[in-house]
Amino acid sequence: MGGGDLPKGVNLRDAIRCAIEDSSFSVVILSREFASSEFRLDELVHIKEQHATGSHACLPVFFHISPDDVVDSGSSSTSSCFHDYLDRYKTQFTYHRVHAWIRALAWLAGISGWVLTAGRSVSIHLTINLHLASILFVLNIYIWY
Repeated sequence: MGGGDLPKGVNLRDAIRCAIEDSSFSVVILSREFASSEFRLDELVHIKEQHATGSHACLPVFFHISPDDVVDSGSSSTSSCFHDYLDRYKTQFTYHRVHAWIRALAWLAGISGWVLTAGRSVSIHLTINLHLASILFVLNIYIWY
């Protein structure tokens, strides 16, 4: 779903929530900057909620991070790639909202997904992404990164 496809005046958050609800599958691409946006974290919580209904599957793609980096996000470990963002959010947002994000990140890290490391060629990543995006577009599957 591209922003250019939406008519003027449509709320992007609502449109993305509807896209998640209308899809049966989400691909979430996590990188070191994923948690820099509370918007992305809110959408991840919504994907987790849809998954809990039993009608939605999710494939995490860990891009230059490992699932262990994500799991440690809720801890006090400084090795977590999301720790600084989540620590800052604790002073900006409600306890409930931040801990919903932490639970969603931990849930996602527990799902078997793809781990794309720095040792692989970027052109391979781009090729995979282009083919995957084409397939998912045809199947009406939501991608969030």
